[in-house]
Amino acid sequence: DKQDRDNKCTSYQVYHKACTRNG
Repeated sequence: DKQDRDNKCTSYQVYHKACTRNG
């Protein structure tokens, strides 16, 4: 599930650190 959620991380979420790709 974590991998699937990570795959759905958008640049917007990553920019605002709303989606953690590491850990």
